[in-house]
Amino acid sequence: IERLKIDSSQIERLKIDSRQIERLKIDSSQIERLKLDSSQIERLKLDSSQIERLKIDSRHIKRLKIDSSQIERLKLDSSQIERLKLDSSQIERLKIDSRHIKRLKIDSSQIERLKIDSRHIERLKLDSSQIERLKIDSRHIERLKLDSSQIERLKIDSRHIERLKIDSSQIERLKIDSRQIERLKLDSSQIERLNIAK
Repeated sequence: IERLKIDSSQIERLKIDSRQIERLKIDSSQIERLKLDSSQIERLKLDSSQIERLKIDSRHIKRLKIDSSQIERLKLDSSQIERLKLDSSQIERLKIDSRHIKRLKIDSSQIERLKIDSRHIERLKLDSSQIERLKIDSRHIERLKLDSSQIERLKIDSRHIERLKIDSSQIERLKIDSRQIERLKLDSSQIERLNIAK
């Protein structure tokens, strides 16, 4: 293919699919040179094992215009997301939401690395069960810049507060008031520990 100088229009015309890509041993440098885009990736029926073998990274993902429906179809998981070096701007562009986060098995270390903040949390539609699974604690809450409206929406209750190790300075910053204390089902030991004044 290198020597033949075949380009993407010819790949279209030749109806080359993923089995032939395997057999032809095309690698990512050739994919760059062939100027393949996501419509051709769809037609080529590439799957995640081939993406692994092709050594495609986030530069290609940007240029390939791959979106979240293709990430679903490609069955990418978090180990590949790590290897692809995706960052939060790409996650924004990929329109990944909480369904993908569940299936992608993304954990809190990756959320740290991906620089996801509360704007993404809103858009990702994360709920408290996922916050549990993601092992997010008060350090993340600080960095995520969550406010009390998001805590309301996330349905965080006193069990999470215990596990999240939230202290009174954060309660101050979160602007939690008595209505939320009611809803959070805090008991007196937690109110003691949190140093909340009556």
